[in-house]
Amino acid sequence: MRKFTLFALSALIIGMGEANAQTQSKTAEALTKGLFNRPAAIQNKGKKQVVRTDAAPSLWLATHDAEYDYNPDTQEWEFIADYFTKYDTKGNAIQSDVVEAESTDTTRRVTTFNENNQPTYQLDTKVAEGGKVTNLTKRTQEYDNIVKNLITKRTTATWNETTNDWDYNSNNYIREVTRNADGNVTSCVISTLYEGKYDPSEKITIEYDANTKKAVNYRYDQLTADENGNFVWELQIGLKNIVWENTNGQIVGPVTDLYEGDNRIKSATIYDEEGNDAGTLTINYTENDYTLTAVQDGTTATTSKTYTDSYGSYEVTTAEYTDANGDGELTSDEKTYEEQVKETYDEHKNIKSYEYYAPDEEATTLTLTLMEGSKYENIYDETNGWLKQYTQSDYDMDEKSYTPFMKIVFDNFVDVANPSGITSKTTASKVTASEVYNIQGVKVGETTDNLPAGLYIMKQNGKATKVLKK
Repeated sequence: MRKFTLFALSALIIGMGEANAQTQSKTAEALTKGLFNRPAAIQNKGKKQVVRTDAAPSLWLATHDAEYDYNPDTQEWEFIADYFTKYDTKGNAIQSDVVEAESTDTTRRVTTFNENNQPTYQLDTKVAEGGKVTNLTKRTQEYDNIVKNLITKRTTATWNETTNDWDYNSNNYIREVTRNADGNVTSCVISTLYEGKYDPSEKITIEYDANTKKAVNYRYDQLTADENGNFVWELQIGLKNIVWENTNGQIVGPVTDLYEGDNRIKSATIYDEEGNDAGTLTINYTENDYTLTAVQDGTTATTSKTYTDSYGSYEVTTAEYTDANGDGELTSDEKTYEEQVKETYDEHKNIKSYEYYAPDEEATTLTLTLMEGSKYENIYDETNGWLKQYTQSDYDMDEKSYTPFMKIVFDNFVDVANPSGITSKTTASKVTASEVYNIQGVKVGETTDNLPAGLYIMKQNGKATKVLKK
């Protein structure tokens, strides 16, 4: 995870004093935490779910997609895996089977969802050709009863074939949310699993004005090791005298969650570990856009987020300034650091591009350069509007250009809102081929229609594809 700062990142880059950089980076990192993260769809090489809504209630999704990776040596697409997905009537993927190239095993994920369409249980298994099932991983999640998507307990485990039991790893936590008599959040403590027990590692503490019922103090601490190796609570960001643009009292995340949505800070005083005033924070809003200005220790930093269209495209830019001449005005010559993220989405609200810009360390002046990026080519069905294919290209810093990375082709669309879940608007749901073979290589027909359930190899237009018939 990159460390982003408002006040001290430039010091880390150009080599200012270590003590100064460490002191200021705690506040600065907290004020920008998560704003420059890559979208989860890119991080996880995630699949795009395709939704189609007609005049009548309907939800059209692809029950099969094929994934390909680009081979730069041969400049060809290489088949990686088939994905076969089953949905409930709300469009939640309740089962996903993955069959990788040159494999007869199936990796199966079964997921259970609650009434808010949040996953509560997930089990990954390996299903061998003969039907033998082997556990792989499992995960359970519980949620807050007010903030419906807030996970209050997460448990993950990996199957140990030696002990025939589950091994619970460090990616387990409990989030304890406490509310006052007005229903407003007063604390949020995250405890992580360590050596068999849950120990607190992060906490948010919030104080409210007795008259307005609005939060006036926000404090975020993390458990860190001191110079002697002892764990101590360390303030990451402290805000007091908070003035709100709007708030509902359900404050459960980092301070960067308080720039958009139901809780938006208008202004606050930044304080240090001793409770002393250390700086000021102001945020100006124009509908969903905002510009944040933080002043601390003679440094002024701005962070702005601007939505560029109605599909969700936006830009985030952070810049830092030092008033070198003391005239109270900040100019481009006094800018000490800058970074930027740009994301674009198409009219279907599927991502088109992600680009991250940071200072070019080899330049003699502060110059932004593209450090990381991904672009998508989304191809839709002209009649029905669903996504048939998307291709991802990633930025190569050495070549200074985008190169193909992966491709996913979707087919077998069904209306999962239909109770039968089998009516399709494309012929893809009825797989046809010139030749169909079993996994032993014996031709068994020209279609899979009258064949029993199982794994087959379908040859069509000179290409071979594995098909799992259920």
